[in-house]
Amino acid sequence: QQLTMIACPAIFMGLLLTTSLRATFRLRMPSLNSMLMGAGLAALAHPLSIELSSFMVHSGILPPPPMEGLKRINDLLQSSELSPWLIITVFAVTPAICEEIAFRGFILSGLARGGRLKIAIVVSSLMFGIIHMIPQQAFNAALLGLILGLLAVHSRSLFPAMAFHLCNNAI
Repeated sequence: QQLTMIACPAIFMGLLLTTSLRATFRLRMPSLNSMLMGAGLAALAHPLSIELSSFMVHSGILPPPPMEGLKRINDLLQSSELSPWLIITVFAVTPAICEEIAFRGFILSGLARGGRLKIAIVVSSLMFGIIHMIPQQAFNAALLGLILGLLAVHSRSLFPAMAFHLCNNAI
């Protein structure tokens, strides 16, 4: 689903509408510091975003999450039938690659071409939040999308944002 609905359309649009896939998708080798910053920021930002989301639910700003869906996911994650590597691949690796290609690669790059980098980061973050659909996830994703956008722009590479995304989802 991630490949067919998120990554492939962005890649096809990149092929059709851009002159440089490498530049559009920020496929540059980042510095080691940028990669460490991506992973480290995820470890710092994840608990803060969860606490903020929880506070907003308890304050009545966001609705409570759908418990039935969370229970099904929790049961799946605790199942001994599934390999931990499969779970990490499905919930962390695949979204990190596919969503970063689409949102910090194609969308952020496309919006930034007009020179309005701040607006591009905000709009790509909001779009990233919207695709998560559940209000708590959408809120967290939009907030974390700001960090992801800043990482991609600052490092001039998609890879630190992928590292952040992978670590955040794995946590």
